Amino acid sequence: MSKRPRPVDLLKIVMALALVGGLFLESVASILPLLFGWAFFTSPFVAMKKGYEPYYWPFACGPIGLVLIISLPPLKSAATPEDYLRLENRANFIGAVLSGIGIFVAMIVFVLPDLFDWIASLVRSTNLI
Repeated sequence: MSKRPRPVDLLKIVMALALVGGLFLESVASILPLLFGWAFFTSPFVAMKKGYEPYYWPFACGPIGLVLIISLPPLKSAATPEDYLRLENRANFIGAVLSGIGIFVAMIVFVLPDLFDWIASLVRSTNLI
């Protein structure tokens, strides 16, 4: 009789493969986008497997959100309906807050510099400076 692997064990295997694959990349800095990408992909999957709403978790600060969702207990462990609601509300709130922070940081890091460059080039092209 074969025992099915737990989702957490599968997640560990995927992360280990990502790390090993990252070792063959050009530099250590090229591993970071790979890890963040896997974390963004797997956080909603783990949330869904634990019974939580996955759409709160896709932008949950990458590895931080992944570690938090792994550490939360599954909804099946709730003994009473009140515990179930408390666990569900807490996980959804944490996922929403982390996703909000992740989107805000992504806007600052990726969108605002491009917007400022575009405005600067627009100003230079109109010879206002």
